[in-house]
Amino acid sequence: MSATSYGNKGVDSIIAILRGRGYVAKKASYSSPFDILVNGKVRLEIKTGTPRGTGNFGLRKGWVFNIHRHGRVKESDVDVYILRLNNVPGFKYAIHLIIRAPLKVPTLVITLRSLICLYGRHFNNFSVIDDVLDERNEKDHVNTS
Repeated sequence: MSATSYGNKGVDSIIAILRGRGYVAKKASYSSPFDILVNGKVRLEIKTGTPRGTGNFGLRKGWVFNIHRHGRVKESDVDVYILRLNNVPGFKYAIHLIIRAPLKVPTLVITLRSLICLYGRHFNNFSVIDDVLDERNEKDHVNTS
């Protein structure tokens, strides 16, 4: 499977999850700087990863996510990242880390240790999307008053 079709599969899966949770989720065009628009206001960038490399004792080193596009990090067009981690030991399905932008790094590596110690609070944390929606709705309300 090509990287593009692999990524598209991840985006389609996230859209289904979002719609199942009551969001209006639309896939952005290929040339868009983000992947999904939620409720017409929140721009999501989806990154899908599979563990790479082998470390000590045959354990996987981690998931590597390229945040940059063509070597440049431009996060002003993204509100939230959803990092989709495939093949996590002990999980039958992919898990999702939902993190507010900006990440301020060109590449993010998540190891099992950092997944537990640093990123656990982002596990299926859809409240991040809700927080951005609330901010946008509040801003819209102030602008119309």
